[in-house]
Amino acid sequence: MAKIIIFTYDTQIDRRALLQCKTLLAHGHEVTLYAMPLEDPPVRDPVFVRRVEVPDMPFVLLVRKWLEKHCGLLFGYLLAPLRYMYWMLRRDPSRLYRGLYRRALQELRPADLFIAHDLPMLPVAVEAKRRYGGKILYDSHELFPDQEWTAQESRMWHKLEKTYIGKADAVVTINPSIAREMEGRYGLKRVEVIYNAEWVSDEAPERGRRFHDILSLPPEARVVLYQGGLSFQRNLKGLVQAMVHVADPAIHLVFLGDGPARGGLRNEISRLGLQSRVHMLDAVPQEELLAYTASADLGVIPYQNTCLNNYYCTPNKLFEFIAAGLPIIATDLPEIARIIGEHQIGMVGDTGSPESIAQMVVNAMAPETLAQFRTHLLAARKIINWQNEGERFAAIVAATLR
Repeated sequence: MAKIIIFTYDTQIDRRALLQCKTLLAHGHEVTLYAMPLEDPPVRDPVFVRRVEVPDMPFVLLVRKWLEKHCGLLFGYLLAPLRYMYWMLRRDPSRLYRGLYRRALQELRPADLFIAHDLPMLPVAVEAKRRYGGKILYDSHELFPDQEWTAQESRMWHKLEKTYIGKADAVVTINPSIAREMEGRYGLKRVEVIYNAEWVSDEAPERGRRFHDILSLPPEARVVLYQGGLSFQRNLKGLVQAMVHVADPAIHLVFLGDGPARGGLRNEISRLGLQSRVHMLDAVPQEELLAYTASADLGVIPYQNTCLNNYYCTPNKLFEFIAAGLPIIATDLPEIARIIGEHQIGMVGDTGSPESIAQMVVNAMAPETLAQFRTHLLAARKIINWQNEGERFAAIVAATLR
């Protein structure tokens, strides 16, 4: 049995990290996951979770939290310059995150393996190894330096990753394209791939009517679902505008999630007079999510190629749709298109205009097309699931510990 410490900078802990913990516990390891403190406790965390104590929260993070809570649409415009000014003064993210986890680092004991979830936690894991020994596994959830940063911020994160990634004993990431990019960029021998797959039940997904019941939709209503964070960079305004061009009044769009773009989306729905067909629901607990997902008719991923990270993305919702047996329409991005195409579980295309999104919705909603996708999903979810990915992850951990 190995002692394993996992670091994540999430407040709402990512499903991937939680599933990894459960898999490693099932393999007999002792696992502790350190995460950032919640703003509004109490939350019933699993017993293996420890919330770090941050005695002196950096001023920039306090300002960000206040803006996100109180400024709605304005938050999106203020965040980038605020973040830019902070990094112009600080320039070294490793100092910030080591500072946030200072008390956690002080209370640790020797461990066999430290797992860093995403780039901000890699310096924390390196510091933990310096103090207590053990090995490091770096789990990169994305091409972190290649998000929608300013050029200066991107260079800063590239420098950080280049400085620390060679100190990791193993590196894993979320799909083959990102793995090959990281191998070439940093001269790594091998970056392993673990999909962000969801745990899949043995039984076929049960299609409920949660959205019909909650929203009092008519029996003939069909639901297009976007679930996840409501961010400004995800083409969600275009998704709302697409509903103007969907003539069938029985087709409804539901947003299930929270985020800074929520207020702007509400304004756009009202401006277009779509209140009867476009609906916004709060995020639900992870353990309840798939029951909601399975109640829709079509899932949508409208992300745009605005940066290299988006270009290669495979977001959580892709795998949640698969687990729930929900047909998918998505932007034609390489990794999303590969998975959807290989398993024939939806269609990809141009989502750059409201008209093109609307046409995809109409085409995918044809009853015979949906039926074919659902049949293929029954096969796909037997292959793409956390049961399989978790065992592969456990094997990578075992090899790293040797």
